[in-house]
Amino acid sequence: MFKMCWRAAAVAALFLLLAVPANDVTASRNATTFDDTPVSGGTSGDRDSIRNAMALLEEKPRDAVVSVTINDDCPGYKPKDEWGEWRESGHCHWTRDICIHTIYVYDSVVWHESGHALLMSQSWDEYSRWLAVSNDSYGNKKGNFPRDGILTSYGATNAHEDFAEWVAFVMWYQYRTPTGRTAVDLKKVDKSDKRYIRHLKLLRDFGAITPEEYDKLAPLFTLTASTGGRVICFIDSRRGVR
Repeated sequence: MFKMCWRAAAVAALFLLLAVPANDVTASRNATTFDDTPVSGGTSGDRDSIRNAMALLEEKPRDAVVSVTINDDCPGYKPKDEWGEWRESGHCHWTRDICIHTIYVYDSVVWHESGHALLMSQSWDEYSRWLAVSNDSYGNKKGNFPRDGILTSYGATNAHEDFAEWVAFVMWYQYRTPTGRTAVDLKKVDKSDKRYIRHLKLLRDFGAITPEEYDKLAPLFTLTASTGGRVICFIDSRRGVR
């Protein structure tokens, strides 16, 4: 139901990052490979690439994924489009089993689909918390993004795709930023719009990122009061510097 679309318009809006394969992951804070989740299909190199990408995820999104299969005949896939191209790169079943097309074994796809699995593992109340942040803005994918707390046009499809895009982004930003390629133009983020930081806080609450990672990412989505290039710190004698 909730799939990534890689047709021409979506490619530009979603992932410039597809140019880098999953096996380009060079370091992991968790492990060099991730063996706890069954990974099947594809080549041995493909399977190692999936494990390496998953090893970078935090424990909760990793644990949310039941299995990953690399194939082109997953029952959940949409048929090819009129140009003979796959309409999505991967699919996450409600059972939290993931399928990834053989030509789309990329970090970004692994992280996006793992984001689906994580949201599917949450309670209805937790899902509703995410939905409430930008609910009025889903369904309108036209125009420029980020906007309304939503990072990409594909994320504007619905709350599920929005969540998966956020998970893929925070992973990409932390492990791919030095390449200079990100799918999100951070210069276009309206930092006065608190929906962005509310989403980031929920990613922290759901375990997609650690509190330390949240602290590093938060400045991307929050205003800093300044005058003449100097940062203003507000002092509360009872609590110190805020």
